[in-house]
Amino acid sequence: LEEGMYLSDEPGFYLDGKFGVRLESDLVIVSAETRFDWGARPYLCFAYTTPVPFCRELVDMSLLSPTEVRWIDNFHAECRNVLTKEL
Repeated sequence: LEEGMYLSDEPGFYLDGKFGVRLESDLVIVSAETRFDWGARPYLCFAYTTPVPFCRELVDMSLLSPTEVRWIDNFHAECRNVLTKEL
């Protein structure tokens, strides 16, 4: 993977012959800010390009760590910030 590449993340659950649920997000690879050093090669991370919040009814929050819950809360706040500017 290289900076600037674009991809989709599509985790899902499918019950064979019944139904499926997929949470799809588009991502771009960007340089990451970190206190660690990898020589001349930068650390990379994903930046979401689709500012659409996840439906909480589709996420069993009891299975998530406090860090993961904070990530979702921060992601939803960022979606709200981006979308509010567009209204």
